[in-house]
Amino acid sequence: MLAALFVWWVGLLLVVGGLLALLAWWLHYRYWLRRLSLQMEYASVEELAMPDGGAIELRRVALPDEAGPSHPPVLLVHGIAANHRNNDAAPDYSFARFLHKSGRDVWLVTMRSGRRSRYTLAARRQSIFKSMVQHDLPQAVDAVLARTGAPQLDIGVFSMGGMVLYASLGRSLDPARVHRVLVMASPAVLRPLGPLGFWVRYWPVELTPTLPLRLMMRTLAFAGGLTPPFVARYFYNKPNVPPAVLQASMVDMLEDIPGALGAELMRWGATGGDIRVDGERALDGLASVTVPACFFAGSVDWLAPVHAVRIGYEAWGRDVGCHKHFLVLGRATGAREEYGHADIAFGAHAREDVFEPALRFLDTGDPHAVTERSTRLSPDAGVFEGEAPLL
Repeated sequence: MLAALFVWWVGLLLVVGGLLALLAWWLHYRYWLRRLSLQMEYASVEELAMPDGGAIELRRVALPDEAGPSHPPVLLVHGIAANHRNNDAAPDYSFARFLHKSGRDVWLVTMRSGRRSRYTLAARRQSIFKSMVQHDLPQAVDAVLARTGAPQLDIGVFSMGGMVLYASLGRSLDPARVHRVLVMASPAVLRPLGPLGFWVRYWPVELTPTLPLRLMMRTLAFAGGLTPPFVARYFYNKPNVPPAVLQASMVDMLEDIPGALGAELMRWGATGGDIRVDGERALDGLASVTVPACFFAGSVDWLAPVHAVRIGYEAWGRDVGCHKHFLVLGRATGAREEYGHADIAFGAHAREDVFEPALRFLDTGDPHAVTERSTRLSPDAGVFEGEAPLL
């Protein structure tokens, strides 16, 4: 009798303790969510249905001046495990807001991989790379051109967004509709997986679970500034990202990685690193592209190392000799800090080292050009083409 009573009380204490722990986590979660989140306003927010049943979101940063824009509109595309806030992290660290203040009509797309309403079985199956190539990016381009009446637009892509663009141009996206391209930290080949690659090759895609980054990162955001350097180096260069911006990004930007998409990327890494759609190498379609492009690579970027971004640069217009630039972001090439992966989107010095050269390229085709709108007129303080040591 006493033993049974003891077991009953222990069970009750465990249940009560578990409920209290859950309540404590929920209160912690809600408190830091409200404290760290940065709300950004947009002129319009649309959900667009895709032909295959998926959906994307399209946001216009702000309405253009009454006189009308004098340049093509700009579409910014996010990376993996992210939504539109990838390029709009915080008011003073936003590429989108920087471009708008410089007179551009800026649009942000959230592809299906970055949407939060994709937790049905059908939506999970649709969240694959091929769907974003065939539908998400081309439909976003169509929508921006239709709403602005422009014949062409500029595209800025970050990380996986660039991989989607590599596979889209000349296939699902007509290059004639694109005026200029900014490629930021977008690898053209994926890192090898080492011993893990053997298992990944044969692991069924259907059994790969969604990686719940959103809940995990929001829970840990309060301690974002305390991330150990040996962990941070895989995602960003810690001295180059303000803690407050990092915390806001952990709350507002990061999203889950769909299992099917994650399985695709790992399988590519395990089988040579090539980006493929229907068995075809994405880079093969870039050989005849004539769209001017400017590539940015972080000197200490682990996810998209310099050589992986350079492969995309070399494939771009390989057979036609188009106008293009390759910029390495690091102290050896004139930047204020070494750049990791996320730094290129919202680093402490991204305005000077990334945003301004990018705008100069969009304006003139030359990231080193001196223009009236440049806030830093001396190219000696800018970012130069060249290589930096890989760490």
